[in-house]
Amino acid sequence: MAGSPDGRRRRTVIYNDDGGGIEMGAEGDPVARLREYADRALEHIRLDSFALSVAEPDIMFCRSEAGETVGRRFANLEDIKVSHMRDIAKTIAALEKQGTDSLTVIADRVHEHGVEFLAEMRMGDTHVCQADPADAFCPQLTIDHPEWIIRRSDALPEHIRETALDYSFPEVRAHRLAILRELAHRPEVDGVELNFIRWGKHFVREEAPEKAPIMTGFVGQVIEILAEAAGARGREHLALGVRVPSTLDECRDAGLDPRTWVGRGWLDYLAVSDFNYSDPQIRMEPFAAFTRDTDCALLVQMGDMIGGVWQGKPSLKDRDRGLAIMMDNYHGLLNTDAEARAAALNAYAGGADGVSFWNICCNMVDGAKWGGPDHRARMLSWMNTVTSPEAARSGPRHYHFLPMWKWAETPQRNYAVNRQHHSPTGNTNCRILTFGPDRAGSRQAYRFLMADGQDGKREGTMRFQIFYIEPADEIALDINGRAVPPGAVRRDHQPEADPPATWFELSLHDCPLLQFDNELGITPGPLPARAHPPYMEELEVFVS
Repeated sequence: MAGSPDGRRRRTVIYNDDGGGIEMGAEGDPVARLREYADRALEHIRLDSFALSVAEPDIMFCRSEAGETVGRRFANLEDIKVSHMRDIAKTIAALEKQGTDSLTVIADRVHEHGVEFLAEMRMGDTHVCQADPADAFCPQLTIDHPEWIIRRSDALPEHIRETALDYSFPEVRAHRLAILRELAHRPEVDGVELNFIRWGKHFVREEAPEKAPIMTGFVGQVIEILAEAAGARGREHLALGVRVPSTLDECRDAGLDPRTWVGRGWLDYLAVSDFNYSDPQIRMEPFAAFTRDTDCALLVQMGDMIGGVWQGKPSLKDRDRGLAIMMDNYHGLLNTDAEARAAALNAYAGGADGVSFWNICCNMVDGAKWGGPDHRARMLSWMNTVTSPEAARSGPRHYHFLPMWKWAETPQRNYAVNRQHHSPTGNTNCRILTFGPDRAGSRQAYRFLMADGQDGKREGTMRFQIFYIEPADEIALDINGRAVPPGAVRRDHQPEADPPATWFELSLHDCPLLQFDNELGITPGPLPARAHPPYMEELEVFVS
């Protein structure tokens, strides 16, 4: 795809960068450092677009008059407490002395690779949990106007406050539109992305559905800004992409109406996104129903983390994952080629046109929690396996379903939704089946999506474990209501595991015919009362 292109075209591979890598310019030559940082993705994967988050939404990671450039209000940048933010501010200051800025340096490098450059605004980012003037990530606008902060009826954790601004206020909308207008008129910018995932807070939660027309009006004004800027710059078209939560219910509860935006022909792409993880259970079909046969490409968000938030037992140390685990729990699971292929194939089967990579950038930087050349090579490997349906079918698939939002305690953040078994934007993708004496003979269903196996070609295995059951306990299985012969199921009891568990494994040859939307039915026989009720929460399907 040509750099700085004109006209509308299909974008199927987008790389989203949260702007954090700008910190790398704090040491050495900032221009050379940022170009080298951008190359870590650009030189190794085919991209249509590179979206750089520069508006957070009111703190800017680039030169800005309309917004507040990070560090601007600090007389001494060393007074910025958080090292990450301090280094970003230092980079921007060093680039300013050279007569340039972070957006220009990165956009120029993106264009040299023949890739489109988009400037992203995070529409409701609240990484800050207090309106604290000492926090460089907290905008002066929030400090000066507490009356514009979203009111909450739920109780936040102690010492946590809401800091997101309410788009009901015309002043809030006007301020952010001014920032977007400034970005759209910059010659390096080929379009903008509106990121509604960070953090899905735009109105008072209870009022958001009825206030969706306000946000639709805002998006319409963005379209007008892009058309005006395109005309002023002699461009035919400046792109608009949006990133929204993973279900239409989540969108509604955040005051978002992507169906209308697509119907009015406003969007070049729509990225459907879990809050933080690659999720093989994202249902793309509801979105595909209104993007199909339009100019709007439908993308699924994919990132390196796959395991969700749980950091407790069981141990995963005996699983052969190589580098693809950074902690001994679900939360520590990182993507592999086979797991990425499976998640991508499910999205393509549901109607996705492509992928949008997310939070990869966090581990492209030096000093990342999991980073360095080996991890970068691992990430780029799986990324290259999902850029098309053909690529995703080119090797083995590992469908890996996990209890994504199994929190150990109430999240200590100001998320839109702070509840057990809910994502921060309200998704309830947390499947945990529990069995006890009162469930004897009662079938429970574990639902899972699987693009493979519908054509009768079933090469591979399915496995899962149930914790706290004994070898003598009776467990009957079915797939989509059709019984699995007991003799086809191999059981491996592991009393020494923590917690003790029994693995169940069967060949896909012995499974009833699969479909895209499946149920694994589990029906226990009589179970005695135990100190720990048996439960099942993870399912794996390996397709060769």
